[in-house]
Parts: sequence; C-alpha cells; structure tokens
Amino acid sequence: MDALEALLEAVKQGEGVEVEFKRRITRQIAHDIAAFANTRGGKVFIGVDDGGKVVGTSEKLEDLYQILQSIKPLPRVEVSELWVEEKRVLVVNVEKSYKLHTVGNVAYVRIGSVNRPLELAELLEKASEIGMVRFDELVSASATYEDLDERQIKAYLKAIHLPFSQKSLEKLQIVKGGKITNSALLLFSHHPHLFIHGAYVDFQYYGKAFERRIIEGTILEQWEGAYQAILEKLPQPLILGIKHKILVPKQALREALLNALIHRNYADTSPVLVILSEGTLKIKNPGSFPPGVTLENPLHKPRNPLISTFMEKMGYMERLGKGIETIFSNTREAKWGVVVNVKRDSTEVLFTYPHYSLEERELKVLEAVRNGLTNASQIERYVQLPRRTLLRVLGRMVEKGVLVKKGKGKNTIYTLPD
Repeated sequence: MDALEALLEAVKQGEGVEVEFKRRITRQIAHDIAAFANTRGGKVFIGVDDGGKVVGTSEKLEDLYQILQSIKPLPRVEVSELWVEEKRVLVVNVEKSYKLHTVGNVAYVRIGSVNRPLELAELLEKASEIGMVRFDELVSASATYEDLDERQIKAYLKAIHLPFSQKSLEKLQIVKGGKITNSALLLFSHHPHLFIHGAYVDFQYYGKAFERRIIEGTILEQWEGAYQAILEKLPQPLILGIKHKILVPKQALREALLNALIHRNYADTSPVLVILSEGTLKIKNPGSFPPGVTLENPLHKPRNPLISTFMEKMGYMERLGKGIETIFSNTREAKWGVVVNVKRDSTEVLFTYPHYSLEERELKVLEAVRNGLTNASQIERYVQLPRRTLLRVLGRMVEKGVLVKKGKGKNTIYTLPD
C-alpha cells in the first residue's frame, strides 16, 4: 500500500489505534509517535484535520525533526511527503518498537485514538516484556525468608556444591540487600501467587463435563501438577498405551510447559493457561519472545535469568535455547501437529492429536489385547461378547488404528500398533 492509498484508507476509517491526524506540527506529535512505537506502530498524517479533510501544510521538515528529539530513545520513523490536489501532507510512519519510548520521562501507549500514560504496574510489565527490567531479580516488598522452604534452598545449594550461608544466598540472589527476590519466591515458596499475582497455572478441561484446576506452588510444582493433569485427562486409550510412544510426545509436553513457566512475563498478572479439549491442547503464557529471539532463530536469551540458571543447574534444561526445537522434533514423527503463535503480549503452543472415542466394550477388548490375548477366541472369553458382535467391534478398532489385524482365517490375531 503506497502513501496515497494509506491516506485514503485512514480518511475512510478515521483516527484510531494506528492513525493520527494533525493540521500542523505541534509538540503533541512527539506523544503520538512515542505511543505508536510503544503499542503497534502507526502513522501520523500532518496536514489533515480531525475529520479527515486534507488541508495541507507548508511547515518545514526541520521543525518536525526538532520535535522528534524529545522522544527518548528515538524510535524508528520514516517521513515522506504526499501531494493531494496540490496540498502537501507529511506522512510519519512509526515502527512498532521493542524498546520503551518516553517524552519528558513519561511513557505513553495508544488506546483507541487516545494516548495514555503508562501506570507503574503497566510500566513494569512492558519493561519486563522488552528486557529492560528482569522481574526475577527484583525484590519483593512484603515477602520474608519465612515464606520460603528452607529445605529446598539447602537441597539446591547442596546440588551446586555451595554451603548454606548468607553469602551463598546473596550470590544466588535468593536474598538481595536483605530482601527476598521474586526468583526466590517462584522457586522456593509454595505460595508465590500470594506475592506475585498470576503466578499459577489455570488448567481447564473441556470433556464430557467442564473441569478447572488452579495449580499453585513453586515453578516445579506448577510444572509437574499441570503435566499430570494433562496426562490424567488425555483420552483413555492414549493413557493405556495405544501407540503411546508416538501419540503422546511426553518430552514435547514437558518442554512446552517448562518454557511457559520459565520464560513467561511475571510482571503480567495473567496466569499460564492450559486448555485441553477434544483433539487439542493449548499452552499459553503471558509474554512473547524477548527482542531478537524468533521461531527461526530461538537464541538462549532468558527473560528470567535466575530462574533459567536454577533450571539448568538442576538438570531441567539440558540444551539451552533448544526448547522450541525439541517440541517440533518430538511431534514431527508423531501424529500430533503443533503450532507456535508468538504475539506481542503472549506465546501460545497449540498441539493437535488424534482423538479416539472408544466405547466401554472397546476398552474391554483393548484390555484383553494388552494382557496378551490376541486371537478372537481368547478375546471372546475375556470380554464375553457374542462372536459376531465381537468381530464387528474388532473391525471398527482396526479401522480406527487402535488395533492391527494380522494373518488370515484361524491364524488371525489382533495386536497393538508398533
């Protein structure tokens, strides 16, 4: 879309989250540009009134550039001139930025057609998102050492060959200046959500009946609790072991949950969300990839370095920066599909898997085969079904891929897939 098309579309839509009209160059433009850069990017059209009428401007570009200097740091902008019926319009294209831009030490964001100053909590959230502030290194205003599990701290120190001492606590930033850090709460407190809003997993299951669990505790307790909840609610044939090795990529599930908890933005008060429904599993965490990290180039650039170091030292992160690669490689050979969607404020991993809805008698047949009963006569005695009915059930299970039929006639057997 060229500049003229962009202007015509902007006039049609009016001012909004990515469009601002100005009759002339004013200092307010600095606020607009900073807000655009801090939000989604956008365009400022100078020489257009609030109603979208082109009035033109004869002002100098130097005046605009002088005003831009009040934005710290200066975002990436591109200024061009556009002529509409001999009326000159200046078009300022502002790129979305992963830095925090301020005017007079105030950061603005774009809400609809209005620029709004960020509040302190929002400022911390955005600063954490773009890597200006490391949330896990900040100290808690209200937590004390008594809120931590000292046994777990001692176990960690022992594992990395450090003595239990104040010096060790300070070195690992469990304590900083006599205060408890956020990383200490997340790693060693059974109730971090009492001090860090949203520090839990919200597990939602959409099966025959809706079920919801709030999984709290240390990061490791949240991780293990969410993992067990998923396995518990996955379709029963998968749990029983049908094609277990390829239909349930356990390493991919564990890695996705681990990434969500280690690399999330804890300044955002949203929890890690796990949604399991028929055929899909979604794991969503607040916080996108850190600046410079992409799906194609998943560098090890942790948002929470103290938490990341703990996981590495304790053996939960074997290959730094390989989490996404592990998820894809473990699902590539399986019949799971996986999509990773990275937005500005969240990261989502969506698994899709084959869903078998087996009847009670099919589960009984499955149990028989798992117990080593492979021919129709053996299975018939075990499940106590008429032979004709049993053969229909076996046929359906073969069609679904739950069982494999081998041989012919009296030599026919039914086995689990390899």
